Amino acid sequence: MFGVVNHDVFRWPGIVNGTEKNLLGLFIVTLMLPGIPCLAWGEEQANYVLESTAANYVFGRAPITSSLAWQLHGCYKVGSVKYANFPVDAALYGCEDDNISLDHRDPSHPMRNIIKRMFEMRESYPVLNDGYYLQQLSNHTHNIYLPGSNGTPTETGMWSVLRSSWSGVQNLTETAEGDQSVWLLYSNDNRTVEHHFDCSKNDSLVSPFVKGTTVRNLFAPYEEYTLEAGPFTLGFDGSTKPNGCLTKIAMDAWGYKALVPTKKFIKPRPVLTEFFPGHDYRLWSAVDNGDTVHVSFGFSVGMDCDSISQSIRITSTTTHSSDAALDLDSVVCSTTNTTTRWVGEAATAFTYDVDLHNVHHGIHQISINNASSSDGDSTGAADSVLFRVGDFDNPMIFPHTANYSRSLLSKKSDGSLYVSHNAAGADLWRYSLNFGTSYSDWNTYSEGDSKLAPRVWSGTSAQAWDGEHVIVQYWSRKAGSSAHYQHGDLDWSRPRTFPNLWIDGPFNQFGYDAGLQNQMELGANSTWSIDVLLEWPAQILVNAWGINPDGQPDRTRVYGDLDGDHVLDRVPPQSLVTNMVNLTDPPPSPSLAYKFELNDSDLRYVAVPTGSRWIQLVLYFLLGLIPLATAAGATWTYLGSFYAVKFNEFGVNEKKARLSSIFSRKRTRFQSVEGGTSGDGLVEKAERWVNRGSELFQTRKHHQPSGSDTAEGNAATVFGATVRRPMVTVEMTPPTRRNVLIATMEYDIEDWGIKIKIGGLGVMAQLMGKHLTHHNLLWVVPCVGEVDYPEPQEDELAEPIQITILGNSYHVRVQTHVLRNITFILLDAPVFRKQTKAEPYPPRMDDIESAIYYSAWNQCIAESIKRYRPDIYHINDYHGAAAPLYLLPDTLPCALSLHNAEFQGLWPMRTGKERDEVCKVYNLSPEVVREYVQFGEVFNLLHAGASYLREHQNGFGAVGVSTKYGKRSYARYPIFWRLSRIGALPNPDPSDIAAWAQGDATALAEEATVDPEYEAGRAATREEAQRWAGLDVDGSAELFVFVGRWSMQKGVDLIADVFPAILEKHPKTQLICVGPVIDLYGKFAAIKLERMMKKYPGRVYSNPKFTALPPCVFSGAEFALIPSRDEPFGLVAVEFGRKGAIGVGARVGGLGQMPGWWYTIESTSSAHLLQQFKGAIDNALASKVETRAILRARSSRQRFPVAQWVQDLETLQSTAIKRHQKHAKKPKQTRKRLSKHVSAPAGAQPVGLGIEDGPSSEVQPSGTTTPSYGAHQTVRSSFSPRDGFNGAETPTVSARHATPISSPASTRPNTPPLPDWSAFLPLSAGTRFGPGAQTGPDVADEDTDTDSIGEALQYFPGNDFIGRAFGGEEDYIDGQGRLSVLSDSPEGMELRDHFHDGIELSRPSTPGILASRPPSVRSTLMPSDNAPTTASPSRPSSSYQPITRSGHASGDSTPRDMHNPAPHSPALLRPPMLSNDLVVGEKKDFRLQKVDPFFTDPRQDYETAFARQLQDLDGRNTYDTTIEKFITKSEKDWFNRLRGAKMGKTSTPVGSIFRDKTGPGVTVSPLVHDPTDDADDSDEETGQQFLLPDDYKPPTGIRKLALRRLGDWPLYSLLLALGQVISANSYQITLLTGQVGETATKLYIIATIYLVTSAAWWAVYRTLKSIWVLSLPFVFFGLAFFLIGMAPFVNGIQGKNWIQQVAAGLYAAASSSGSLFFALNFGDQGGAPVRSWVFRASIIQGTQQLYISFLWCWGASQAKLNDAGANTSLVVSSPALTTTLGVLIAVLMWSIGLTLFFGLPEYYRQKPGYVPGFLSGVFRRKIVLWFFIMVVMQNFFLSAPYGRNWLYLWSSQHLPIWSVALLVLLFFVVVWAGVLHYAAVLSKRHSWLMSIFAMGLGAPRWCQMLWGVSGVGLYVPWAGGAIGSAIAGRSLWLWLGVMDSLQNVGFGMIMLHTLTRFHISFVLILAQALGSIVTMAARGFAPDNLGPGPVFPNLALNILDGLGNAWFWVALFCQLLVNVLGFKFFRKEQLSKP
Repeated sequence: MFGVVNHDVFRWPGIVNGTEKNLLGLFIVTLMLPGIPCLAWGEEQANYVLESTAANYVFGRAPITSSLAWQLHGCYKVGSVKYANFPVDAALYGCEDDNISLDHRDPSHPMRNIIKRMFEMRESYPVLNDGYYLQQLSNHTHNIYLPGSNGTPTETGMWSVLRSSWSGVQNLTETAEGDQSVWLLYSNDNRTVEHHFDCSKNDSLVSPFVKGTTVRNLFAPYEEYTLEAGPFTLGFDGSTKPNGCLTKIAMDAWGYKALVPTKKFIKPRPVLTEFFPGHDYRLWSAVDNGDTVHVSFGFSVGMDCDSISQSIRITSTTTHSSDAALDLDSVVCSTTNTTTRWVGEAATAFTYDVDLHNVHHGIHQISINNASSSDGDSTGAADSVLFRVGDFDNPMIFPHTANYSRSLLSKKSDGSLYVSHNAAGADLWRYSLNFGTSYSDWNTYSEGDSKLAPRVWSGTSAQAWDGEHVIVQYWSRKAGSSAHYQHGDLDWSRPRTFPNLWIDGPFNQFGYDAGLQNQMELGANSTWSIDVLLEWPAQILVNAWGINPDGQPDRTRVYGDLDGDHVLDRVPPQSLVTNMVNLTDPPPSPSLAYKFELNDSDLRYVAVPTGSRWIQLVLYFLLGLIPLATAAGATWTYLGSFYAVKFNEFGVNEKKARLSSIFSRKRTRFQSVEGGTSGDGLVEKAERWVNRGSELFQTRKHHQPSGSDTAEGNAATVFGATVRRPMVTVEMTPPTRRNVLIATMEYDIEDWGIKIKIGGLGVMAQLMGKHLTHHNLLWVVPCVGEVDYPEPQEDELAEPIQITILGNSYHVRVQTHVLRNITFILLDAPVFRKQTKAEPYPPRMDDIESAIYYSAWNQCIAESIKRYRPDIYHINDYHGAAAPLYLLPDTLPCALSLHNAEFQGLWPMRTGKERDEVCKVYNLSPEVVREYVQFGEVFNLLHAGASYLREHQNGFGAVGVSTKYGKRSYARYPIFWRLSRIGALPNPDPSDIAAWAQGDATALAEEATVDPEYEAGRAATREEAQRWAGLDVDGSAELFVFVGRWSMQKGVDLIADVFPAILEKHPKTQLICVGPVIDLYGKFAAIKLERMMKKYPGRVYSNPKFTALPPCVFSGAEFALIPSRDEPFGLVAVEFGRKGAIGVGARVGGLGQMPGWWYTIESTSSAHLLQQFKGAIDNALASKVETRAILRARSSRQRFPVAQWVQDLETLQSTAIKRHQKHAKKPKQTRKRLSKHVSAPAGAQPVGLGIEDGPSSEVQPSGTTTPSYGAHQTVRSSFSPRDGFNGAETPTVSARHATPISSPASTRPNTPPLPDWSAFLPLSAGTRFGPGAQTGPDVADEDTDTDSIGEALQYFPGNDFIGRAFGGEEDYIDGQGRLSVLSDSPEGMELRDHFHDGIELSRPSTPGILASRPPSVRSTLMPSDNAPTTASPSRPSSSYQPITRSGHASGDSTPRDMHNPAPHSPALLRPPMLSNDLVVGEKKDFRLQKVDPFFTDPRQDYETAFARQLQDLDGRNTYDTTIEKFITKSEKDWFNRLRGAKMGKTSTPVGSIFRDKTGPGVTVSPLVHDPTDDADDSDEETGQQFLLPDDYKPPTGIRKLALRRLGDWPLYSLLLALGQVISANSYQITLLTGQVGETATKLYIIATIYLVTSAAWWAVYRTLKSIWVLSLPFVFFGLAFFLIGMAPFVNGIQGKNWIQQVAAGLYAAASSSGSLFFALNFGDQGGAPVRSWVFRASIIQGTQQLYISFLWCWGASQAKLNDAGANTSLVVSSPALTTTLGVLIAVLMWSIGLTLFFGLPEYYRQKPGYVPGFLSGVFRRKIVLWFFIMVVMQNFFLSAPYGRNWLYLWSSQHLPIWSVALLVLLFFVVVWAGVLHYAAVLSKRHSWLMSIFAMGLGAPRWCQMLWGVSGVGLYVPWAGGAIGSAIAGRSLWLWLGVMDSLQNVGFGMIMLHTLTRFHISFVLILAQALGSIVTMAARGFAPDNLGPGPVFPNLALNILDGLGNAWFWVALFCQLLVNVLGFKFFRKEQLSKP
């Protein structure tokens, strides 16, 4: 069987000259080749339409019956890859040929007639059908080489072939011409060629017939040829004659001839050659009235006209059921002569014309059955033709125009749907109401309305459509086709044939990614359209149904364009053909995208360029530059706003200053507090009382002070002018007197001349005594060493106070002393006497000695409260804050003044042993401590005060001593966060005792005038000061003065650092610095100032000790330097200002209210402070003389009136009493709850009187409260308001009237009589300093408030104030002690022997007061002159010794009064007097003895090195040798040595880290010590400096390995950082849910796991040691990877998938601990500088970005392979590799977990301590609410498209993965490192920089997503080519990623700036939980839950539509709002900002 074409080969008529070639082929296979000819369906109709499926598989399978589809898709466009220069022709335009959609059973088609003739020839000439003999007679050809032939020649020309029977084998003579041979000629020339031959030659055209024979062509036109004699005799059929020859013959292009002798020629039958108007012709008829139609038939020969008429039969399918008929009268027959087109085609020779009448609308068939010719020959065929008649709305006639009808579908009143048919010609019909998803059964067609059954359809809401739609399909038997459809709509305005249309493609994973906007819109002209911006070239397909309910893309109606003919093609779902619409060429400029428009009716589409690349260009640079520009702008604005030196011209602004006063309500509210009326309340009474109080002072019989207390004292000399201030007078009929108790360690007993370190705290206490004359003041004070107290009078002795410490009882002697309205209660015991006048505070706040001291202090205060029953206890700072706790469950009103909240009284409670020990020391039950005192792992005294106010006064009563200080304390210290606020009680100027009215200060300052006389005399005063200081005498010099403590807090180091440059820049500048050295900063400042005195002789005076200053120093100074880093009030500024020195300093705390130049402190770094300080000095020096004069005048009139302070204090106290009374009215169960906490520790009893429930039975006068400290108490204080006054004098208190009942503990039978010691053992060499701790000589101060000295706990950054305040540097010592705090002297042991043996010693007869021992007897430690002496090497021994009646110390070993017991208590029953030695004894195992070492440079190594660096000091290099920088380096070096000592390394020398800049080069300074010198004393150094015990053992094994450092990173910190890196946060949960397009269910499951495990990790963190929460996550990580490794062993795909889902859940569970890795890392390095934290956070953040980047790289590469049809799962494709990797990674994770569990330092091996009211406190922090708002905003809008955003990075088809990886490394390594370095350097000076910069960045992640998710960055044409486009787009994305990472670091720094570790841990965990909830919500209903949505519009396509969308602005606003709120809260809530 041979054929020319088959169904799988292209159709020849579709190419150039294809029909001719097809016919030639048919000639060969039908007539020449033996065998069966093969014809393809439609080949006889010359069908030429090719199916556009694939370029490598060209074929055509067009149907024979009518169908529109083949015309719609008839333009072939895909070409061919198999054929070179594929010459497609007609196939390119098939869609333009209407005949393609017609019926293809045309009997008159020429091709059919030619083929029919060939088969007729086979029938007439059997040799053509069965002849086996085939012989080539000749060929007249030549070779040509066609393109693509690879050198293979193509033979071209004419062939001559004989076809006959095989002689002797075949016998075909049975038929008429059965044995007749046929001469076949054919040619493959592509043109007509006339061949000429010389018959005498061998190459002539020899015929198989003999010469002279006439031969005739069997094909039309049946021409004849006569043969001439040829050169050969071939002897065919036994002939001996020469064979004939043709001399010439013309062969048409691809022509052929079949020649036989004319006499053997058999005439062909007639054939139908034409039909008019044409087969299946469509005639338009508007009205169906039975039209007349003219038709015509053509025949190949003359026909018998009647025979034709008789053979015609007509059948019709119409609505009238009638057939058309011939009008025989109209028949016309004629002959004709037509031309032909193809070789062998029979021409029309005869026509038959006739009219048909009664032609109705429908399909008509005309059949001609065996018509005869005029010769009587019949056609032998039944030929049928069709034509159709109807209107344009008839789908059977005109399917093009009638495919939609507006009248087709209707609805009746009952809701039923009907269709109205108009499809005459149809036989059957069916319908679909769901766009072809399902059809009804076939129904017989009939005109009219047909009722439809209800619609049956189920689908998604997205697939649904509006209105009703019907598709009616019709079938015709005559047409043999059902390809007739008509659509109709109801309640819909635009014609449509699709419910909806979506585009899919690789850009959305072929529909699996439902998040991208891919739904097309139907326009008014029935054109579907959508904007398409992809990376060109791109491919898309059109889907009619989108996503099915099962979440899978629909595949039933998917359209592409196989052939590129711009008509959509549809292939079966199971087809392997890639049916895509190819958008190959990029849009032309200036367009950026295409608008894909699809015609609904004919599926033709066009791609119209749209969008603007110029908008994209602008957007590119805006997105790239705006975040950076706004961040820089925010930073610059911050610098400009808060770094500018404030020039205060007028001083205090009263209106502003009072805004933060202690009361937040109207004054009338507080008037009613005391029960008074609004017009005559207690406030008004107190005001009048204060304003007239001086009369009382003048009638005192007691000691009359001088100065401000006298009338003359009120006449002050201010700048040379006498200003008479009115006296403060007190009305003689005062309001009800109140008893107020205060307790301070600083005090001033005027009549005794005893002044104990009067700072701010002491001054304010003294003010209470002087100016609260309308109240009685109880002042509890301790007796200190080195002070001679007067001998007590008999009535001044009081019952000793018994206290309990560590379960043992001790006593403290008590003496009272009355001065005016003040009753001093003096406490005397060795524990108090150990302190000195200059240093009344213990040196440390964390050791056993300080705990004993403050325990005794608070217990004594509590006992004093019980004895004297005050109306209110006014607490000052932390020292006595725990006293009210000893009264529980009874309470009393309290007020708390914060003079220096930096110091809080902290002792460690990290373990149960430490907690129990501290509780026993303080004699407080663990329950009370937990409820009131404990804060984390810290026993916090100040927290006790805050808790007490919170619990019993609703949080009211805490105030700061300046307008700002209360707010800043509230913001800085977490212990106050449970309070609603901290008010302000600004300190007054003690000398400002004049009357006061609101607005005085502002009015006086504005009215100030310059005093010329005073100004003229200032030069002389300055010269006097210069002569005093030894400076060059110059009255015009610019003299700067600093007077104060030389400490870090006071900023003396800044003066030393900045003034070399100032002195050199301003030659007339001079400097005086005087004050005691307090800390290392002061020590090094003294060294530098000393060097400056030598460098600048006559210009600098430095005296680093307390010095009495003459008045000329204050009055002669031009400027007062006050560069304090923190200053609660700053009285020194007021004092200097009043005396003429203008302030230049820091605007912090209470400073900045006086006229002068004040700089803000935004960072604690010295670089920042120096810059600010120098700017203020420069501004001051640049000021004019006139300006300074007016500033001095205004300074003199500044008001800080005592009267105002008294009024505010009155309001504070009265309101506190009222709040307390209100709270005390709570139900009894509250008091019962409190009573549970009273129980003392085991072995001890609580101190105090018996307590009964219920209020006091005594009547309380209005305005007072008398707490019921025991209902059975019979003694009452002489302070009772009922006592009134003693005449007109100040009421006094007699100790004789105060005889309280002894505490039960004082008479306990189990308490043995113990001796009273007159000496105690020396302190340890500890170095943790408390307030006022002395490190230099002669420490004293008299001008400012409480010292802030020593190492205060740092909150920022990374400080674990709450978590582990006492962890120390890698505190890995477990159970190992440090050096004992006690001496092992024999005396100490002897004392203990006496104690344990119960030896009774007598008591002195004067137990009330003790005096210090003179220096001559300081070495006497025991009551024996022969006792040897032992002293601590770091502190002299105590000087305590009891005094005699005369007040002088006795040199006797046993005082003479020792045996005379006190009058109120038997000596033998009284416990011993409290001393540290008695409490501690020889024990060395107290937990509080294991104090942490601090850097104090005890051997002066670093001091020496620093002095060497100053040899070449000048104004240029002074900033290279700043004191803070040197101390920081020294401290780092010292701690490195400490770390080395702990690790067991040899002690390292000092000095190698210091370098001197002595010129262009940098040289290393010599070692401070010779290494050989250190060898001998390394043990001593370790013992003294590092406090390591003798039996200390360095860590070994894993613990030592974990502490090994890589740079500044311990190994364990790297492992914790790894945990953070591999953990996904809440908005990265999509990382765990797979690629884009995953169902929401998986995300919900993962997010829920993340939520639940976040809570679980927090529970583990709060209940177990931190090692568990840091090591267990790696177990889960390991399990996740292990399951992945085991997945290949699970059978079935579903099982493998299930295992992987479980692994994802485990990974999510582990990831939810990521925030704890962040919060707890570097836990042993709480004091690290900001720069270090910026560097660390940046490193971790950058590494995490790289990790996520390459995770998505892997995912994206797998997705690409999956799209290509590859099996990408490693579990399936590479099971061995999967198992190997999974198990190895799992083992690695588990190994890390074990390393952390066993190797983490001691810091992590303790449980987090309890924080009472933690939740209420943390939620008061606005920064916490801001953080949660940020989480909500970011997660809601940015979490859902997070994965899509990352996918953009790796989705380019033009960039290989390695090139994108290089880009990632460039940005996240190189660029990130540069940004990191720059940020770290700047953060060194500006600690806030990263935070402000981060907030200034705005919304970089939003910008990144706008670029990557919206699609605007897919094609960047102006970047130059496809590769340039991809690189430019990804570069911007990565740049924004760097900005986003930088913002993340900045936000992390905000948390570190404003919260402690503990709070950060909770906030991050809660944020995780909240974030996971919001992430689920975002996936559920966010506007961008599946894709960019309206949140991220493609602005380059339609900027107006994008900007006009509300969600765009809402999302952007929410992201920016986060930054605005962050800035608002950040500055106010910083922990480190003073």
